[in-house]
Amino acid sequence: MNGADVLVVDDDRPLCEALREVLTRAGYNVRCAYSADQACAMLQREGYHIVVSDWSLPGDGETIVSYVRQHLEGVPVVIISGEFPTDMTPIEGYPVAARLAKPVEARVLLETMRDVEGRSDRHH
Repeated sequence: MNGADVLVVDDDRPLCEALREVLTRAGYNVRCAYSADQACAMLQREGYHIVVSDWSLPGDGETIVSYVRQHLEGVPVVIISGEFPTDMTPIEGYPVAARLAKPVEARVLLETMRDVEGRSDRHH
């Protein structure tokens, strides 16, 4: 799915821009959001194929994952975080396709994106 529309969400702007650059070079169309509120507003207005989000950000990642589950059926979410909660219950049952630990290597991110796209393609 080259050219897939991806929303990257992270309050660390330099990291968000770095992720955008890696994904853009790989052929994705990428927009960035820097808070859960901004991300949900963008998801409401625009269509995305994949959401890549930090878990620990203002408004928290659970807000974004919950929004996707309620309003955007079939849109996978890749969670990137420096620290995952010990209780992953908030993530269970949500459309979380993958969890990656920060710092994430470009190669790992791109492999994960291809894997997520492949699973998404098989369900349509």
